[in-house]
Amino acid sequence: MTDLVPHAKVGYEAFNDTLHYLYIGWPKASPPEVSTCVDDACAHLVCPPAINYAIERMYASAAFQMTEVVSFYEESEANIAEVDPMHAKIVRGICKALHSGDVELLNLLLTGYKVTLDDAYALHYAAAYCSPNFLVEVLNMGSADLNLKDARGHTVLHVAARRKEPAVLVSLLSKGACASETTSDGQTTIAISTKQGQETNKD
Repeated sequence: MTDLVPHAKVGYEAFNDTLHYLYIGWPKASPPEVSTCVDDACAHLVCPPAINYAIERMYASAAFQMTEVVSFYEESEANIAEVDPMHAKIVRGICKALHSGDVELLNLLLTGYKVTLDDAYALHYAAAYCSPNFLVEVLNMGSADLNLKDARGHTVLHVAARRKEPAVLVSLLSKGACASETTSDGQTTIAISTKQGQETNKD
């Protein structure tokens, strides 16, 4: 690998994606195992794995003198650089407020800045990690999209189904979350819940 791309460290996946473009003529989707972080609430646009993977692909494309691909990735990096640092800071603050169960701080951040619960995928985070009672408080704010999908194509219900907490599912459904929505690979909330239950029984 170092012989082909001597001036930069490029992983196997990024190199393979470059070859895919070379033969097919179109870049394929980034593999999540190397281009996403472990936080399910993250949109994986500006986290370190996403940025590093984009840079690796750009280096590999440059090594093969694929100028149009380099330009494509440079534009992507430019879009990442345009993310408002204050906006990102407030989103992190919302996540911290959710993590600590601080409703007062959450309300303060939402009323004092032009940032929404959806910007932070707040319901996704609350459904995955917060207590059922705190989730209800967030739901009662009434400003979040119950059927919003994250970067992985999951709605709040899909996230809640993996948690196996009936109270969370009931709260979301009672507020109008759509149970028929599917993930990017075609799974419904019921299918996810069933699968999680089977895995628990095996344990």
